[in-house]
Amino acid sequence: MLLLTAALSLFLGIALAVVLVCVVINLVVRGARPQWTLAAVGRIYREWAASVLMMPVLLTGVLKSPGPRPSSCEGPGTPCPPVLLVHGYDMNRRCWALLATWLRRRGWRWVWAVNHQPARAELPQLAAQLGVRIQALKAVTGADQIDVVAHSMGGVVAAWYAAKLDGAQHIRRLVTIGTPWQGTRMAVLGMRPEARGLQPDSPVIAEICPPAVPVASIWSPEDQIIAPSDSSAIAEAQLVELDHGGHLEMLLDPRVWRRVGALLAAPDDPRPGAALPPWPPQESP
Repeated sequence: MLLLTAALSLFLGIALAVVLVCVVINLVVRGARPQWTLAAVGRIYREWAASVLMMPVLLTGVLKSPGPRPSSCEGPGTPCPPVLLVHGYDMNRRCWALLATWLRRRGWRWVWAVNHQPARAELPQLAAQLGVRIQALKAVTGADQIDVVAHSMGGVVAAWYAAKLDGAQHIRRLVTIGTPWQGTRMAVLGMRPEARGLQPDSPVIAEICPPAVPVASIWSPEDQIIAPSDSSAIAEAQLVELDHGGHLEMLLDPRVWRRVGALLAAPDDPRPGAALPPWPPQESP
């Protein structure tokens, strides 16, 4: 029992240290002074809690993604295209468990979360494999196009697929959450090959803007992994700003889920300067 307690304490301490280091680096990049207000401490605590909660969940998602399966619900008002959920750096499909459940219970018939394949690869290679998954989802559902919801690095992978691999014809709209559209300086700390493509001066980042498909970007000025955080706020996307949102916390935040639902169910494609559509969708007169 003593050994177990020590191991748990070490894990919690390491998780907190990682969050604090990321917060400090982001402040340095932005040239901002730390403000240890109650709100700032609360953001650090929530991000730490999100990272701790995510770890055991991710252990259940390391195996190969099962194929897409339909839910028994109808779409929200009008039928919506299938949704593919694309995870970020060092995550896997299980990070989407709560959002996927939320969407299914509100009428999305096809919601499929997948793992990147192979596990360690450059972003263009991951984009090619993402295209295989998109084709598989289209084949099973019979849809002409699908919607993609992506977190962090997953948005860069989807954008590269749309721009460079003729993927724009297969994606109706792309909703990104905390995606470094202009790169993140935090990527220099990454130990995996994917991280190189997320640096601000990488060839991948240079090729994804302007996006080849309609994009809505959900972003937070307090995102400690995206450095600077406004890298997610590109002029070519419909921007949805989220106050007091941490990078991993946004995956577990009902405010984000409602925004994703509103953006997917909207009758019009995302466009720069557009307001967030209402949720739930308004009834037609």
